[in-house]
Amino acid sequence: AFNVTWDARDRVYRAYSIERSGDREDRRIICYTESPALEGPWKESCPVLEPTSWDDAVAWRRYGALRAEYYDLSAFRYHNLHLGLVGALYVRAEKIPNEKNQMPCDGPIDAQLVYSRDGLSWSHADRERTPAIPRGEGDAFDRGMIIGTAREPIIEGDAIHWYYTGCEHGHGETDLEKRVKYLARATWKRDRFVALHAADSGMVATRPVSVPPGARGLTVNADAAGGQVLVELCSPGGVVLEGFSRRQCVALRGDGLDWRVAWDGADLATVSGAVSIRFLLTRSRLYSYRWS
Repeated sequence: AFNVTWDARDRVYRAYSIERSGDREDRRIICYTESPALEGPWKESCPVLEPTSWDDAVAWRRYGALRAEYYDLSAFRYHNLHLGLVGALYVRAEKIPNEKNQMPCDGPIDAQLVYSRDGLSWSHADRERTPAIPRGEGDAFDRGMIIGTAREPIIEGDAIHWYYTGCEHGHGETDLEKRVKYLARATWKRDRFVALHAADSGMVATRPVSVPPGARGLTVNADAAGGQVLVELCSPGGVVLEGFSRRQCVALRGDGLDWRVAWDGADLATVSGAVSIRFLLTRSRLYSYRWS
């Protein structure tokens, strides 16, 4: 479980590996190293992603597991972020002494979305550790583990494809005949890894962000097929800018990857400096926004 990816922006190879923590349970954790060239020199490996007491609580609540460990991390640069899928191993049973073909422990592995600004400090996309690629149910081919995720996805038009290994069995299967694995592919619409979801209505405001010089529009990726999305621009202190209120915004009432926000009688080209973007959501999902 060792993934190496090339970061073209920083001109560096980034490598993520599984190592043992050395704590009481000797948990699996994710460590990191980097190098300007594959042949080195490589920096000393250091821990960057370790399970917390909250992960242990999720392990117990969801699976009745003893603890959580991190099995692998496939991570890559995506615009100004680093995105990754971490394999969360939920240990439900320890090694059985003297059992033939026994693995060190048993339990399922979930693939969870994580993100980072620098490739070193990682955070989960949500507190509940929702799987980004859910394991299958019943007799599904990937009911046991989602592992071996490709080091980065393939981006093709408006689709994002990520290849992975789906397993029928858990980590500790002792019957070699049942250790069956498949190559599989998960697909998302562009930029739709995670959403802010308003089942009824809600509001979210960004921190103050700078309007880039030459910006002519604000493009939003959202699904409002069952409701609507409105946008207003505010000063860093939260005062709505004249001409850019929710009342003047032309609502999104549909599913759009590239919805260009428009305000009646207002031109975004007249706005400069820092603004806070306020999204008003009604039965809708907000995925991303960008200046255009």
